[in-house]
Amino acid sequence: MGYNFRLGYTEGFNQALTGKANEYKLPEHAWHSGERLSLLIDRPPESPGDENWCHAGGEEPEHYKTGYNWGYKDGREEREKAGAAIPAGDFERCMEAFAGSIKILYTQINKERYLVGVLEANPEEEKSSRHRFIQEFVSAGNLKPDKNVLHEIDFLLSGNNIQRAIDLSLSYFRDLKSIAGFCFALTVRSKLMYLREDSKKGRIEKAGYLAEKAELENSLMKFIKEKLEQ
Repeated sequence: MGYNFRLGYTEGFNQALTGKANEYKLPEHAWHSGERLSLLIDRPPESPGDENWCHAGGEEPEHYKTGYNWGYKDGREEREKAGAAIPAGDFERCMEAFAGSIKILYTQINKERYLVGVLEANPEEEKSSRHRFIQEFVSAGNLKPDKNVLHEIDFLLSGNNIQRAIDLSLSYFRDLKSIAGFCFALTVRSKLMYLREDSKKGRIEKAGYLAEKAELENSLMKFIKEKLEQ
């Protein structure tokens, strides 16, 4: 189904982007066909566990493998393009950061499963959205960091304003075109989002929530201080 296609596409794209082997290699005729790409479903799932929506365990569905192989092909092409623009010493680290960012952004977008386009299987559209994201960072040239902003982020963290610090970090590293910094801040935001959800639903006690939240604050503060020292 459409969700499995897009999940497979994202994972295949990221595997190729980071230079990993094709885990579900299929002959092209097995996935490059109009029939395999007719993957729309006409209703939302009755529940998150609905197999029409999300595969859980066991053999991966054919829709997933179809998306995976499309994604792997496109991710390999994107890796080759990026190789010409990123210094060799930074290349693998940047590819991991791109893959991490893309996975987090995709997962968070699809929490709202009724969004327009979520169920549409369109490899070219998927490819172009990822290409635009990567090009935004690799074609920007060298920009100088503004340490005044870093000091502001550090000040927010010292006052326990982690959400504002994360938001400012994301905009700062995106403006700076630092994919490593953007991915780090995005990861902290993602972890905080799920931590708050666990707390809201009673899956974690208050003391545990506060301790894990403090760990996230400290990790971001350490990262920002390292940038201030550079």
